[in-house]
Amino acid sequence: MSIKEVAEYLGHHDPGYTIKIYTHLVPSSHKRARLAVDRVFKPRPSTKDDTAS
Repeated sequence: MSIKEVAEYLGHHDPGYTIKIYTHLVPSSHKRARLAVDRVFKPRPSTKDDTAS
């Protein structure tokens, strides 16, 4: 559920207010963001040439 949907459900006119008040209730958001970024920026498999420095 998006923060905009939560704000509307709670009757808040500003989703920013909802974030300020309820962000502590979403502890997994950092983990989800990290996993999403990891999916986009997958590490490249190393090759033998990468280790020859």
